[in-house]
Amino acid sequence: MTDSPQSPATQLPTIEQKIDALNELAGQLCAGEPEQALTLSKEALQLAINADYILGRAASRRTLARLYGQRRQWAQALDYARQAQHDDSLLADATGQIQTRLILGEIAGGQADFSAAAEHLLAALELASGSPAHPLQSECHLALANLFKQQGDFGPALTHFEQYHHLTAARQRQAEAEARRRAVKLSVLAEIGRQINTAPDLPTVLKRIASRAKEMLLADNVAIFMHRPHKNSFDTLLALGPDAPAINEFAVLPGRGIMGHILQTGHAELIENTAVDPRVIQIPNTDLPNETLMCAPLPARRQVIGLMALWRNLDRGPFEPADLDFLAALARQAAIAIEHVRLVNEAEEAHQAADAANKTKSTFLAKMSHELRTPLNSILGFAQLLGRNPNLDADSRETVKIIGRSGEHLLTLINDILNYARLESGQTTLNEKEVDLFLLLDSLKEMFQLRADEKQLRLEFSRQTNVPRYIRTDEAKLRQVLINLLSNALNFTQTGTVSVAVQRAAFSSVPNSLLAAHYALLRFEVNDTGPGIDPQKTETLLKAFEHPSPNQPAPAGAGLGLAISQKFVQMMGGKISVDNQPGQGATFCFEITVGLVEYVADNLHPPPVSIESAPVDLSLLPADIIAELVLAARQTDMVQINQLIDHIRGTAPDVARNLASLAYNFEYDRILALLGAN
Repeated sequence: MTDSPQSPATQLPTIEQKIDALNELAGQLCAGEPEQALTLSKEALQLAINADYILGRAASRRTLARLYGQRRQWAQALDYARQAQHDDSLLADATGQIQTRLILGEIAGGQADFSAAAEHLLAALELASGSPAHPLQSECHLALANLFKQQGDFGPALTHFEQYHHLTAARQRQAEAEARRRAVKLSVLAEIGRQINTAPDLPTVLKRIASRAKEMLLADNVAIFMHRPHKNSFDTLLALGPDAPAINEFAVLPGRGIMGHILQTGHAELIENTAVDPRVIQIPNTDLPNETLMCAPLPARRQVIGLMALWRNLDRGPFEPADLDFLAALARQAAIAIEHVRLVNEAEEAHQAADAANKTKSTFLAKMSHELRTPLNSILGFAQLLGRNPNLDADSRETVKIIGRSGEHLLTLINDILNYARLESGQTTLNEKEVDLFLLLDSLKEMFQLRADEKQLRLEFSRQTNVPRYIRTDEAKLRQVLINLLSNALNFTQTGTVSVAVQRAAFSSVPNSLLAAHYALLRFEVNDTGPGIDPQKTETLLKAFEHPSPNQPAPAGAGLGLAISQKFVQMMGGKISVDNQPGQGATFCFEITVGLVEYVADNLHPPPVSIESAPVDLSLLPADIIAELVLAARQTDMVQINQLIDHIRGTAPDVARNLASLAYNFEYDRILALLGAN
């Protein structure tokens, strides 16, 4: 086996390419637009003469001879044909000589010189017959058949017509066979394309590609080489065939041999016979027979990452140019498979790195939040104790209130950031249960009524009659979303109305009958008559650390409320949208799918708890826990309240039980009273 070097095909200079293009176009226009064809041929001829481009000169003269023959200007036609014949002899171009002889035969026939015409046409046929299946053989037979028919010599005419039809039929069969081969090749390429996404690993895909190449191209050996950057070589990744053991020990070096040359040029090449190449490189431990060799690069990321090579003994015939095209396509598929695996691996590594970074971030935030909240809760607890001291003067009492408000604000920021970090890292999950939606809405109205009254705003809640009362959803998240939207609406509305509307919508993606029995699609709208939202902020409004403030200072907070609300709604299968009317107000909408509760569970209506009849001993609770419970109740943060209740169940079960009953009915005022914070 060998790796043979070969110089790359020299590309034509620009002037020669232009001449060829002019000649090709002129030939196409001969029948339909002869005048334009004549002009183009003369231009091409002049350029070819100036450039001493013999091949282009001969083609131009053949076209001019044919055009003048069509005009029956025999002298000019004959002159150009003889000049073309001279050019053909300089090139030893058999195809050109056949074409020129056919034109000379047409000219002689047009002048009624049948003897000269027959001489030229028979000479053309002899040249065409010297090359097996030359495409011009049939044209020669047809021209001779027409010539003998014109002379009335029907015997030879019939013979040449039969030969013409025989060759035409053979060419048609050959074309059909080639079309079938192309279809099979395309099918193989499509099959490999599917396997790239379905095969379990890269070696399996590459082995299938190599096996198909060996089978379809009748190769004796096939190999795929891959770049090893640390060695500056291309080592064998896969080899199939009798010489596979030897090929596996072989490495291709850039610039050495034909394969090394292809690595530098990036162009596929075909070596018909490696034995006649003076720079043959024999692969160690293999014989040195007469072989035909094909190589194609594996291109990726604008560079060659590998090489695919096939060898076949010449006793079985050389490879053909069509085979090289198929090999190049297979090599591209192999490169795609390699890149696919690389991208998958990179994506997996990036995903793992992102997970690790998120875990580190969440751990850091959780620890920092704990470290910050512990002393902060102590500050809040002692501030509340100081505030109850009757000996404080008015200024000192106001100072203590400022300390408390500032601490509560800081604790709110810490909780928001921690909640957002948990959402980002996927640590927050849905906790669905049976919910009394009407009771939830009523409690929200009671909660915000005082704030609305203080600003002399109308607070309106409405719901359609077909809205179900008992649903199954994550009550805490739904409540938090509505609280965030209502808080923003009340913050930015100075006059007019803030309203909440709930309606039952129709499912659009599937037939209603499939869902209506068990689920409902609820649409929530929170509307205000405030100044609206700055149009420049509408696109980023629901992102973290953004405030919906138009042209006024943003309210206290980290700007995470809407971002957290959006993520909560997305977890429940919806998405928040904004209908903004600058100067007139804004409407925030979202739709969620909720389960329908077929019965009213007893625990939806727990018996009310009387604080007077169920005294609790708060001395069992640390001051920082009491302070955090008070803050959560004032902020109506049901998630935080439930977490704190779970935290104290072991140390203060009576307090936890009473708080849980009050929290279930959203009785925040009574929670504050129980904690002595009214």
